[in-house]
Amino acid sequence: MRFYLRLVTVDYRRKVSTPSHGAYGFRFSGVEDALDWLNPAPSDWPVADVEQRVGVVTEPSRPRDDVMEKLLKGDRSLRVFPFERRAVLTGPKPVSSAALIHPYLAPAGAVLAWREDWPSLHSGAFMVGDKAWILAADKDGGKSTTLAALTDSGRPVLSDDVVVLKNGQVAAGPRSIDLRAPSAAPDVEHVGVLGRREHWRKRLPPVPPEVPVAGLIQLVWSDTVSVAPIPLGERPDLVKSRLAYPASARPTLGILRLPMIRVSRPRGDLSETTDLVLEAADG
Repeated sequence: MRFYLRLVTVDYRRKVSTPSHGAYGFRFSGVEDALDWLNPAPSDWPVADVEQRVGVVTEPSRPRDDVMEKLLKGDRSLRVFPFERRAVLTGPKPVSSAALIHPYLAPAGAVLAWREDWPSLHSGAFMVGDKAWILAADKDGGKSTTLAALTDSGRPVLSDDVVVLKNGQVAAGPRSIDLRAPSAAPDVEHVGVLGRREHWRKRLPPVPPEVPVAGLIQLVWSDTVSVAPIPLGERPDLVKSRLAYPASARPTLGILRLPMIRVSRPRGDLSETTDLVLEAADG
């Protein structure tokens, strides 16, 4: 009598627990102890696995299509396997799941979205009515503090660091805003030192998982106040500078066709900034 053995591969992790919460268009497993920092996600969002490892970070190997590696501050590295929908954060010690979800998950979400041909932009997003507006700014341009002020005024905030566009819809990001100072907004929580600086976090309530995009608002510092359309000739460079990874032609053209408005304002009164942003979106 002969016996034949057949090797069967089973993904036990996904069988044991089907993720119900997510961000950036994905349901995430491996962070089940911090689901309040994620948004309820529809069942048709693909599952991505998140893992932490303790180890010494080395220089990234030669670039490959099947893995993208990013060195992070604080002797950490993030390796994303887009075709496996898997992300691994390595460092001298684990971080809390809340810290892993935000801010460390943002670059992973951008890589995973690239694999699905969903454009991702280094921006935030908020809602006016049933539409989403992308909010873009340079580093230290006031984006996160403006989003914090918007949520305090009752405007739903969809995402803070990365905006993923799925077929014209903004996919909700983690339920927090990452801030550089405790005075940037009321009701903030101290996260600790991540990388080379301290972080504070403002909680966000749940939002719809996907919201149709209405347009893009760019924040700039200026000595004068103005709200004006961004000239057509400037839009390609603006979009290129915000894209986390190159996107294919069709979704990129979809972004370029959106209404784009520049809000110029001096440093100082945050309430004036939020009023101008809402004026741009309502107009």
